[in-house]
Amino acid sequence: YGLVWLALEPPRVDLLDVPEYGADGFVAGDLVPMRAAIGAGLLADNFLDVAHFPFLHAGTIGTDEWLTVDDVEITRDGYDLTVVMEHLFSNHEDPAVATGERPLVQRRRMTFSYRAPFAVRLRVEYLDAGGVNTITNFVQPQDDRHCQVFVCILRDDLDGDLDRLEEAAKYEWRIFEVDLALQDGYVHKSLPPDLTTE
Repeated sequence: YGLVWLALEPPRVDLLDVPEYGADGFVAGDLVPMRAAIGAGLLADNFLDVAHFPFLHAGTIGTDEWLTVDDVEITRDGYDLTVVMEHLFSNHEDPAVATGERPLVQRRRMTFSYRAPFAVRLRVEYLDAGGVNTITNFVQPQDDRHCQVFVCILRDDLDGDLDRLEEAAKYEWRIFEVDLALQDGYVHKSLPPDLTTE
């Protein structure tokens, strides 16, 4: 995935599978790697938390039409977790919204694939507009209160247009900036592995 992976000991799991990477029809765009003043566990947890979308991301993907999280399919297999759901969201990226061909609030299916400790793949299928947007988040811990995150977006709905890919990357960055701003306010910057402590 364009990264160098090192393991000091034999890894317990393989790398997270990202079938869209290098697949026909998909273009890939890397966001600039960013350092965050938050523990890797909390940052990975944020990627998996959909409950904050309508509130924190009201200016981008959030909508009042989806204030509760229902009908979630969750599967766990060892170090892997898969979460599938459909919901309403504001699709500001859809050109047909500007022309009035489609409404702003549309349906999408999200499939989160998580592999411990800090790898998340989000596959977003646009059910009304068509197309797929996959976002990978690979988080590198630096200490218990800092990490670096490597984000890649993979799109098949941009007709291979690199200018549109750059705009899509900027849009994802705006969403991510809001997440980072929220986490700056956390008192505790790490995620304890003991669930009772959390």
